[in-house]
Amino acid sequence: GWFNSGDIGYQDKDGYVYVTGRSKNVIVTQNGKNIYPEEIELLLSKIPEIQECMVYGKEVEGEKELIISVKVIPNMEEIENLHGKDLSEEEIHKIIWNKIKEVNKGLTSYKAIKNLEIKNDEFAKTTTMKIKRYVELQKDKEKNETKEGQARIEAVHAPTYAIDPLACAQNHEKQTQRSQQADHHQQHRGS
Repeated sequence: GWFNSGDIGYQDKDGYVYVTGRSKNVIVTQNGKNIYPEEIELLLSKIPEIQECMVYGKEVEGEKELIISVKVIPNMEEIENLHGKDLSEEEIHKIIWNKIKEVNKGLTSYKAIKNLEIKNDEFAKTTTMKIKRYVELQKDKEKNETKEGQARIEAVHAPTYAIDPLACAQNHEKQTQRSQQADHHQQHRGS
């Protein structure tokens, strides 16, 4: 029988086996093309200004295609040595983005990184010091849900201005109903 390790790779003409990634990490485009994040991460790891990175397919509302994105922990020591001290976050982002654009030139267009996120804290890691991708992606999902929830709360509690007293009363009644429905939904969601 065969042992399925979940690793993806290839064998060269001399019979050597090269592991290029994990099957569960593969990003599949709308056109069915496979992108192996580890291949891109290996290229990015050669950039001195990058301490550590994680490439992933980011879901964006209204977009069918995943956006190839990278989370980067900057190598501040190297950045200061190469570019000077007291740089703003914007300047650091620009420095790293320019380096990523250089890497993109060597990639096919569908593999090119389109989004850079600077990460100021450490990645969640396994005991073997590998990045826990699912944990990092779950953090993003929770952060986005919190932002969406906050936006809904602000929308419900936004002040309304009306000159017509009847329109004002009707609007107030609608807001009260929405608020009660949200409270009702929240109560039943928890049970």
